[in-house]
Amino acid sequence: MPNPIATFDTTEGSFTAEIFMDKLPVTASNFVDLCNTGFYNGVHFHRVIDGFMLQFGCPFAKDAKSGRSGTGGPDDGSTYTVVPTGAVVTRKNGGNIPDELVDKTSNEPGTLSMANTGQPNTGGSQFFVNTVHNDFLDHWRNDLSPSQHPVFGKVVSGMDIVMKIGKTKCDHNDNPVTPVMMKTITIAKRELKNSGTLQMPPKNADSAKNARSGVPGLSLQKNIKPRWRGSPPTRWQPLHPLGTPPNELPAPDETSGRALF
Repeated sequence: MPNPIATFDTTEGSFTAEIFMDKLPVTASNFVDLCNTGFYNGVHFHRVIDGFMLQFGCPFAKDAKSGRSGTGGPDDGSTYTVVPTGAVVTRKNGGNIPDELVDKTSNEPGTLSMANTGQPNTGGSQFFVNTVHNDFLDHWRNDLSPSQHPVFGKVVSGMDIVMKIGKTKCDHNDNPVTPVMMKTITIAKRELKNSGTLQMPPKNADSAKNARSGVPGLSLQKNIKPRWRGSPPTRWQPLHPLGTPPNELPAPDETSGRALF
């Protein structure tokens, strides 16, 4: 069955991504369920770092300037169905899903990657779009960093919109000065007789060009402070990208958000 295609309709334009249901069914099914229930509608990108990534998916970020942005996730105890198998997964311990560290797709430009707190099984609804190749965020690259961020999708068209968002002016907390909102994320399905398969939209010349040139991307973890910063991570720190050199990372705001790695 072809993989789902998600269309991200933002206030800056639209882009589409293939969701890797074939490679990470548990993670992909969680994302598809959240999209289909409208979880992401009206949520803002709460952390954008040029040359690294765009972070998104916290329900508190429906208020673009909320001090709690980066700390939220799905409802604890909510459930979803793993599409390929029919298994039911319960989101636990704050709305988190099981880690699915089974595929070695790298955090390349345009990939969608799960955010987490730096601890096992702490992903939920937050993810990031890499705008450069952040291989140190790959779960098997413990020679580069302890971060483990599995890739569950990749932009197939509209990378110019992703890069445009990545260039938006941000404040000292990496929050866009002019809010960028996700209007909707929709999952496309192919209309065929006796078929529930999903439609893969055709690639246009622009998307093919973007694919050849390689667009930057980044990855995040949900609640962690960079380990080289000294103090141990706490549950509600801002997300900070591991893709930025340590001496260039912005100082975490201890009062809000989760660390993005």
